[in-house]
Amino acid sequence: MTQLLKQAFDEASRLGPSEQDALARLLLDEIESERAWDERFAQSAEQLGKLADEALDEHRRGRTRPLDPEILLCVPEARVTIAQRFNGGSPDASGK
Repeated sequence: MTQLLKQAFDEASRLGPSEQDALARLLLDEIESERAWDERFAQSAEQLGKLADEALDEHRRGRTRPLDPEILLCVPEARVTIAQRFNGGSPDASGK
C-alpha cells in the first residue's frame, strides 16, 4: 500500500460509521467502474483498430476535411453555422 493511500485510510478511519460506509462505497464503485471500463476497452480494441484504419484510409483518399472547432461549441452561433453547412448555406426554417 502506498503512503498516500495509507494516509487516506487513516483519515477515513476517524470518520463516523455512515461516512466511512459512504466513502467505502464510492471507492468500491470507482474500482468496479475502472475494471468494467478496462474490460470493455480490451474487448473493443480490435474494432477500434478497424475504425482507425478506415478513418486513415478516408483521409488518404482526401475524403476528410479539417475539424472546425466552432462546430464543437454548444453556442447558438455554432448551431447556426452547423445548420447553414447542412442546409445548403442557410439556417433551417425555424431560424435556430
